[in-house]
Amino acid sequence: MSATVFLRRALQLIPVLFGVSIVSFIMIHLSPTDPVLLMLPSDAPPEVVESMRARLGLDQPLPVQYIQWLSHVLRGDLGESIRMYQPVSTAILEHFQNTLVLAATALAFAFLAGVILGFVAAVKRDSAIDRLSMIVAVLGWSLPPFWLGLVFIIVFAVQLDWLPTGGMYNASAIEPDYRELPRYLVLPALTLGLRHMSYIARMMRSSMLEVLGQDYVRTARAKGLSQRTVLLRHAFRNALIPVVTVAGVSVGRLLGGAVIVETVFSWPGLGDLVVNAIIGSDFPLVQGAALFIASLFVFVNLLVDVLYGLIDPRIRYT
Repeated sequence: MSATVFLRRALQLIPVLFGVSIVSFIMIHLSPTDPVLLMLPSDAPPEVVESMRARLGLDQPLPVQYIQWLSHVLRGDLGESIRMYQPVSTAILEHFQNTLVLAATALAFAFLAGVILGFVAAVKRDSAIDRLSMIVAVLGWSLPPFWLGLVFIIVFAVQLDWLPTGGMYNASAIEPDYRELPRYLVLPALTLGLRHMSYIARMMRSSMLEVLGQDYVRTARAKGLSQRTVLLRHAFRNALIPVVTVAGVSVGRLLGGAVIVETVFSWPGLGDLVVNAIIGSDFPLVQGAALFIASLFVFVNLLVDVLYGLIDPRIRYT
């Protein structure tokens, strides 16, 4: 991808982010809950309530509030959290690093396990391995993450006592020991990644079977190339292109699914932060988090376009 094409693709993302900012702003302001009443005591005098509302800018018409918020965003200021009393950007980054660890681990598991499972199923088509692989894929796609997470906790944490029930580290310790992080990461990462692993496995199998039926694969075999060379050098790379697309889209789904998984496993990530912000009608935090997640999602899609050219140099962008 040339620099000109990359810049044009990046500029096309601006209207998307602008639309997300409008939708998120309108939706959070449609909430019947008044954040000022949540912040102040129930017996607060009316003049104190109005003073607080004016200080937060909530006494202005919605279009004025949006323009003021957008002008601050364009200067890199997402505002200040109403309930946490800290910059929104600080709160988002502090929690996002925890979500990033969880989502990256889940995506790595989903992609590697899904590609291997789908590849083996395609190569061993109609065999017992193929049928078993697809059964695992269908089950992984069908089971709801919140139910699967609870089952994992009951089996592996409560009954077998192999892994902790939730959190990122031992909460009773004086200082967190991050060397124990992998133990706390296993169950939520498996819960979050299993559904995406199943989808990637099915996509990889389908793509691999389609590629194996192409003329250039048959030509490679007719030339006397080994089965290993035909599968890995000629078929695998081309079959991987749609799978990379699925993996890129899965990033957004992982962030969305992280809300449920983080709640089940008490994981202090961005999803947990957004849920608490919505409950508390923390307008600046919800708007900033929505814009941040949308920006991350469109950036990943742009990165996927770049990866296409690395996987298959024959792809040309216009």
